[in-house]
Amino acid sequence: MRIPDKSELKNKDELYLYGKDTNKYENFCCMERIDKVIRLVERYSPGKKVLDVGCAQANAATLLAEKGFESTASDLNCNFLGYAKKKKEFGNISYVCGNALGMDFANNNFDAVILGELIEHVAYPEELIKKTSACLKKNGIMVITTPNNHLFSGLLLDHHPKLFSNIDEKDRKELSKRQFGPAGSDHLFVFDIKSLINVIKEQGLKVLDAGYVNSCFINQFTYPFLRICPKSMLHFFNNVTTKIPYFNKKLCLGLYAIAKNG
Repeated sequence: MRIPDKSELKNKDELYLYGKDTNKYENFCCMERIDKVIRLVERYSPGKKVLDVGCAQANAATLLAEKGFESTASDLNCNFLGYAKKKKEFGNISYVCGNALGMDFANNNFDAVILGELIEHVAYPEELIKKTSACLKKNGIMVITTPNNHLFSGLLLDHHPKLFSNIDEKDRKELSKRQFGPAGSDHLFVFDIKSLINVIKEQGLKVLDAGYVNSCFINQFTYPFLRICPKSMLHFFNNVTTKIPYFNKKLCLGLYAIAKNG
């Protein structure tokens, strides 16, 4: 997977994603999360056909294609997919532009579906999970990542969205007016591990594993100093922090869950 040259970019959306790819801290956090997703897909997927929904620059779909998977990258923003195509070096990957809630993929078509940093942008995430899980073959898997309702989320986002389990129907109707926003300030709500597991189980999926990613000790304020450390050390520190009971609940930026269909 390559980073496009800036001269190749055609619009502000491509420049937006390029900025995320070239920002060393954001790229570090993104790839820590993507590496986790890829390991989960490699471990649990019963086959090689993968759908990455709301893919943005399609890092997961592109890297899985390079590992021999048949990837489909889907996003509402066609410009995002234009940028994603520029990242491809090799592998079997296709691109579909459209709203995830209106997708017309055949039922029982994919071995794995990825919802990466998406459900917090959708007013009714249970509908999204139900819709996309219908695309799974029997025993297919779904991998979901989303920001964690951690101790410092309000400080890092300049606001603190409500916990998903505290959202009522009136909130939902208001939130639906600004769903699918790309920036952190457009997070409609946040999840804790319990509310994430519950919303997945309610759609008839079996949760195989759930946990934490990205230590908040490595953030946009500390990374300029920590980047002098070998990346292997940062990876190790990140992984250790995500596994410490109670502290991971309070001090990790993200959550992941993997669920099985059938």
